[in-house]
Amino acid sequence: MTGIAYLHSAYLFPSDHDPQISSSSSTSRSSKKNPFLTLGHIREPPSFGSTPVNGVDEDGFEIVEEPFADRKHEKEDQQQSQQQDRRQPRIQYSFERSPVHTEDAKVNQTHDRLLAIKDMLRHAWFGFVPKMQTYNHKSKTQRIQIRGEWVDAMDTLLLASMMDEYSLAKNKILELSESRRAAQKQSIPYGEVAVEQVQEQGEQRQEQEEDDIDGGDNDADTHGIGFYETVVRQLGGLLSIYELERAQGKEDPKILKAAVELGDQLALAFQGPNKALPANTIFSSGRVGFNKVLAGKVSLAEVSTFQLEFRQLSHFSSNEKYKGLAENNIKYLALLNPRVPGLYPAYFDPKDGAA
Repeated sequence: MTGIAYLHSAYLFPSDHDPQISSSSSTSRSSKKNPFLTLGHIREPPSFGSTPVNGVDEDGFEIVEEPFADRKHEKEDQQQSQQQDRRQPRIQYSFERSPVHTEDAKVNQTHDRLLAIKDMLRHAWFGFVPKMQTYNHKSKTQRIQIRGEWVDAMDTLLLASMMDEYSLAKNKILELSESRRAAQKQSIPYGEVAVEQVQEQGEQRQEQEEDDIDGGDNDADTHGIGFYETVVRQLGGLLSIYELERAQGKEDPKILKAAVELGDQLALAFQGPNKALPANTIFSSGRVGFNKVLAGKVSLAEVSTFQLEFRQLSHFSSNEKYKGLAENNIKYLALLNPRVPGLYPAYFDPKDGAA
């Protein structure tokens, strides 16, 4: 069976240059035309895939290329074509096919792209401004939240050199910050109201805040601000605006003052034993709230996403209080010494510092 299979896959023909065959009888010479008569000269079939030098083996026989090799190549080509058919079409812009070849054309193309981006920003801006200007922001928390909407847009407007829109957003931020300062001064008028009234107001506020922690429906004045969102959006945004203006030699101390006031309120979230873990929510009265859905715990994102802003605030304000809170948090995380280095728990308890 082996010999038959081998003859089926590769026919052997004697070479004309074989000295043994050339000196043999006429019968042997005529056997060149019939490979089956030369089976006596066939040695063991070579291993699959082996190729003799110059297509002639050591016995002088020429070996016809095995047809299985062609079948293998055809199968590989078919698989490759199928993979190419399954490939998704390209959606990215091909810069290599761009008709821009000269430097002037590249400059014009870049300028056109900048104008297109500005047009998109203006489109979003004019859809955003009317709603923000007519929004009712009488409560303290709403003033902070609406100010955050303006802060989100300011650094983008400054980078896009849209100075008219930037000036409008900046004036709104300063206006909301000033109205919040005035509301804070009127919220606890110790010099004008009797102590009993102040205590009664404090008890009512405490009940409302506890209701808010439980998820009850209460007035927006008692809704606290989220620590994580306020740090990332507002504190980071105000510091970015101040630093961008400072790089242009136009820093505004009012922006830094608003950032410091916000940092002071956010610092109230650290009320644990080691003041290393922040609470979820801070109320205007200075009390903190916790997420009961998470059993009063805070996530790793809330715990470890404020160090940059707090240290930068200390740098600009020359007040080491904020940097100290960030350092306490870093030391706390370092002392945890997790089993897998760098892999920290998902949740922490800010009340006792347990992880």
